[in-house]
Amino acid sequence: MEIKQVLNGYEKREICKGVLQELPEWFSIPEALDHYVEQSLDLPFWAAETEGETAGFLCVRATSSCTIEVYVMGVLRKYHRQGIGKSLYDYGDERFFADVIKSPMTRKRSGNTMWKCPNCGREFDRKDQHHFCDKKPETIDDYIAAQPEAVQPILNEVRSVIRDALPDAQEKISWSMPTYWQKYNVIHFAAFKNHLGIYPGDKGVAHFSDRIKEYKSSKGAIQFPYNKPVPLPLIAEIAKWCYETENHY
Repeated sequence: MEIKQVLNGYEKREICKGVLQELPEWFSIPEALDHYVEQSLDLPFWAAETEGETAGFLCVRATSSCTIEVYVMGVLRKYHRQGIGKSLYDYGDERFFADVIKSPMTRKRSGNTMWKCPNCGREFDRKDQHHFCDKKPETIDDYIAAQPEAVQPILNEVRSVIRDALPDAQEKISWSMPTYWQKYNVIHFAAFKNHLGIYPGDKGVAHFSDRIKEYKSSKGAIQFPYNKPVPLPLIAEIAKWCYETENHY
């Protein structure tokens, strides 16, 4: 078993959602599950991997400059009673100050250490944390309008090619991202500081792996940097493939 710190927000979301959905006796209320998932994006997070998959995770929050508490944790049922939960707990307790407090990527709660958004005043662990300054967007129009002006034309182009590829899909916001729904969530996209994220699921990333070698990708996500032309035809093809193969999550 290997325990690693997770920094990527999308990866946190996928791990937290995937594990908690497998534990309905404790996380059966959809609204509560969604709350845990969304809040975990801005908190220290570790995942345990074994047998080639994520077996469980731990998410903590600081209660003072020297103490922490478990915010949410979960272990897949098939790995229960194997000591994974205790290992995560012990590891998080030991590594919190080494991995988080001392990390140059974060600014913490002790003293003048949190990053405060100059627009909305919210505070985050990471400098320039991606977020929505006001209320969460209710439509894709709202989402695009909330992004930097230079990025908006790219997002509109991506939106257009996905709509052309999925003419019968419903546009909506899911997991705080523009989403195309047709019996299920087919594909998502999202704007970040330096790249566009496309989320076709892990099978989609695997299927198109030979054609996305020049781009950074992870489980279920592909990153297209803004400093290169965004491959719109490829995005359209990925969206169509996701629908035709019923690849969703």
